[in-house]
Amino acid sequence: MNAATEQWNKGDLDRYMSLYDPSATMMLSSGRVGLDSIRGMYVKYYFPGGHPKQELSYDTYQLTLLGKDYALLTGRFILKANDKYPERKGIFSLTMVHRKDGWKILHDHSG
Repeated sequence: MNAATEQWNKGDLDRYMSLYDPSATMMLSSGRVGLDSIRGMYVKYYFPGGHPKQELSYDTYQLTLLGKDYALLTGRFILKANDKYPERKGIFSLTMVHRKDGWKILHDHSG
């Protein structure tokens, strides 16, 4: 997660999105959506013009193993205030799956 925030803060959305499994879903107010919609949401609301609106960080992680290749990761995200946007904090729960290339997000529920 910390490596992902580095990619976000550098403006590399593609590298940030590599944390998601290709079959990942996210729960939005409109319902459960797939990876293309997740990326579209990030572009529309957080990366106008290809750059992040705010610096991202995470804290207060709690990890619960759900078996050999699955885990539940919860915590808090923080979008740092700047001259255009106020600070925004929220919580997240991620269902993680272990793949050959490491741990990936299988389902994201952030709010």
